[in-house]
Amino acid sequence: MIVFLHRAQRFSRRLVGRLRTLTIEEVRKAVGTDLGPYERILEDSEIDALMHRRDFAIAYIDELIRAHGEDAVLVFP
Repeated sequence: MIVFLHRAQRFSRRLVGRLRTLTIEEVRKAVGTDLGPYERILEDSEIDALMHRRDFAIAYIDELIRAHGEDAVLVFP
């Protein structure tokens, strides 16, 4: 995953804004509805891993913004 993330250097403002505000409670709610025959879609450890990847992506984007400026990195609406 890291390799693919590092291939990108421009991101939409909407995506970055949503990543910054995404909470673990929102993820739990999203994967906890309409489960069909399943007790749960993701285990707690999988949700924690997802949030860790989100944190990693934000840190990478923030690094790019420091290096190149916000207008060069956040280019889409």
